[in-house]
Amino acid sequence: MPAPLSVSGGVTVSVSAMGARYETATLSVKDAAEPPLRCQFNPTEYSISTSATWRRYQAPGAPSTAVPQFVSTNPASLALDLFFDSRNDGAPPVTNAVTRLLSWTRPTQRSVSDNRPSPPVVTFEWGGTASFDAYVSSASARFVLFQRDGTPIRAHVSLRLEEIPAPLPGTNPTSGSDVAIRQRRLVDGETLPLVAWQEYGSADAWRLIAEASGIEDPSRVAAGTVLMVPERSGPGGRS
Repeated sequence: MPAPLSVSGGVTVSVSAMGARYETATLSVKDAAEPPLRCQFNPTEYSISTSATWRRYQAPGAPSTAVPQFVSTNPASLALDLFFDSRNDGAPPVTNAVTRLLSWTRPTQRSVSDNRPSPPVVTFEWGGTASFDAYVSSASARFVLFQRDGTPIRAHVSLRLEEIPAPLPGTNPTSGSDVAIRQRRLVDGETLPLVAWQEYGSADAWRLIAEASGIEDPSRVAAGTVLMVPERSGPGGRS
């Protein structure tokens, strides 16, 4: 078996799950009543890479290129290629696993009821090591073998999980599948005060986002930066 999976912020992990042996890898939804989803085959390899966002601020007439300035560490991501086969005695139908995996791309029912849609928090565990908390950013299934009546009995599922940061000290984690901090990618034309107004109804709350995202200078936040948006309760908040 390959070395245990170990990841940190800004790391991208790709895993191929086409091994020939049954194994104990699981995908589970944090704080949910549903049982973990067990993957049937051992991953045969994984690769790790890390990335961060840097930006050069050009000065007119400068004799040399500007020194790059750190913007942010990108969230970790985990890419999984899973293989399910229900031909063995006692194996659950592959459609059960596929339906569950695809459903994890949707917001939780509770978060929708609270008018604050957020995804279920998913954790991948393998070899006694748990990955970071994440949400399913994409999922696709390919059925490759069928019974005579058309029932799928073998499926390949590709998942991409993206990291959800741990709650900040002093915040109150929510129960169920909701999360205390969400992520939002800054687009062209947006500023921290604008995002704060959209998220909290108060432009003055930009400091809360800046602190959570490790941003020291709000005037130098590049488009594409991943912002951490904590929940906020009380006056001016939408929690």
